[in-house]
Amino acid sequence: MSKLYVDFTVTELSAGLASGEITAEELAIEVLERCERHSDLRALISQDPEALLCSARQADQLQASGAVLGPLHGIPLVIKDNIDSLGLPTSGGTPALENDVPQHNAPSLQRLLNAGALVAGKGNLHELAVGGTSDNLYFGRVKNPYRRELNAGGSSGGPAAAVAARLVPAALGTGT
Repeated sequence: MSKLYVDFTVTELSAGLASGEITAEELAIEVLERCERHSDLRALISQDPEALLCSARQADQLQASGAVLGPLHGIPLVIKDNIDSLGLPTSGGTPALENDVPQHNAPSLQRLLNAGALVAGKGNLHELAVGGTSDNLYFGRVKNPYRRELNAGGSSGGPAAAVAARLVPAALGTGT
């Protein structure tokens, strides 16, 4: 990936996607590699690499067709795991819900998808988002990417750590 994308921001990546300098599939592969390389952060609870790659290929096909594209076209996001996303479990960070796969996307996520965003995975959180540390006994403690001996803090620690570590350019969290 070009050095132009060293900051891995939505703005930089959107420009690169729009110009054709990079493809959504290349970006998705980069995100998957970054997530794997930094899995010790425990920023993510779940991912579906094949679904992300399939969505990225569809985004590339849509761009090649000359269609009008949304402002987040081809941008992979981490979604906090208390926000429903079709195809991935919404565990809320608790083992009791780890197999709960919703039939619909949450409205907030659907708006992002309508703008062209892609789901890169579900972010780790304080169990049921009730706490300020992101120390999850079941899915693991989310580590601070800059000082890994510390926790990421907040109930949206997984999505925050994923952005701070530049695993993804953006994420969707919640406030409790």
